[in-house]
Parts: sequence; structure tokens; C-alpha cells
Amino acid sequence: MLFFYVGLVAIIFGILGKFLMETYKLMTTLMFGELEKIGLIIKVLELVDMTMVAQLVWVVALAGVSLFVTTDHFDKKDMKKPDWLDILAGPTMVLNGQIRVFKWPAAAPLLATNRDPLRFEAALTASVSPPHGRRTNRAEALYDRPPALSGGLPTWIVLCDAPGADRKEVKHTVFGDLVRHK
Repeated sequence: MLFFYVGLVAIIFGILGKFLMETYKLMTTLMFGELEKIGLIIKVLELVDMTMVAQLVWVVALAGVSLFVTTDHFDKKDMKKPDWLDILAGPTMVLNGQIRVFKWPAAAPLLATNRDPLRFEAALTASVSPPHGRRTNRAEALYDRPPALSGGLPTWIVLCDAPGADRKEVKHTVFGDLVRHK
């Protein structure tokens, strides 16, 4: 598992290095050379594409960490793994649609035996729609609080992508939401 993460970090640094090199070349061309509009558009789209690839690699790394954490890497007496899976779903490109959390009951045994690259599941049930805004305050991550921290109530901490000004009281601080679920 360690080699997997070392490889992902190497890929991320490689993409970052390529991004910086291409940005430098574009800036020097813009400042000291000539570039047609179509060439400029193509260069900018290449930079955007590299950024998206880096984000995808980062998401894969986070998903891998999540799988690492939820598998057998904790003492079983200290942590009880649920057999369900909560899925945060919403629009990925246009940031104005509904966001919902779906519960997949008995997902753990099904996923443990699944060997298909893609799985369609009809057993999902809509659980809750976390608070969200237009173009801001979009739910990006949720964390199921342990019962000891939530007074025995099933509660998520929901963190947002592109938090609005109302979620930033001081620099480097972002407020999330506590959302009760079933």
C-alpha cells in the first residue's frame, strides 16, 4: 500500500512539474514572443486539462486512503465498521443542482465479494439533502461522527467546496454543518 501512495505522490509531482514548465513557457511566449489566438486557447486548455488530471489523481489518492482506513487497519475491538455505505451525490460540472446523500444498506458484504468493474445498485435510499447554495457552499465531504461525540444521535459533519463568506470567519478557517441522519 505504501508503494501505491508513493507512486501517486510521484505522479502528482510529475504533473505539477509539467504544469509549472508549461505555465512558464506560456508566460515567456506571451511576454517576449508572439502567439496566435488559437495557439493561446490551445495552451490554456492544455493547462486546464493538466489541472483536471491532477485533481483526478488526488481524488483517487483520497479514495485509496478512505479504503485503507475502512479496511482491516484498525483493531477490531476499537472500531466497529458499519455494513452500509453513505454516498454523497451531486452535480460534478455545473454547481447548481441538488445534492443528496444516499444510503446503501448491506453494502460491505456485497462490495467484498464484487468482482465486476461496474455495479448498478437499486437498493439505494435517499437519506437527506445537506444544505447547499448556488455556486458556493456545495457539500463535498461528510464524516459520520462517532456516537460518543454526537450524544448518541446519528450526525454527519458536512464540509463544503467553494465555501461562501458566511463560512469563513477568520483566515484558514472554514465552518461545516452538523446534519442529523437516520
